[in-house]
Amino acid sequence: MSLFLVFLLLIEVLVTTKFANRDRAELARTVDRRRRRIFPVLFTIGTLVTLSGWVGGPGPPLRKLSLQLAETAGAANLPLSSTLL
Repeated sequence: MSLFLVFLLLIEVLVTTKFANRDRAELARTVDRRRRRIFPVLFTIGTLVTLSGWVGGPGPPLRKLSLQLAETAGAANLPLSSTLL
């Protein structure tokens, strides 16, 4: 996700530079101001989606690991703490 945002930032820099070089500095500033508001929001949403497990898998890795440990402890009739050693 962050790689995608970096690519979008590169495009934004190219566009604003082109505007500034063509005497459209006010439009370049407007694009830059909007980008400063939009990109942190996109980064936060992307991070939350990635960490929550909504994309690319059955769920958060820690939940899956805890279920596997619980199954292992139950199959061997051991307390959960002894499977962690």
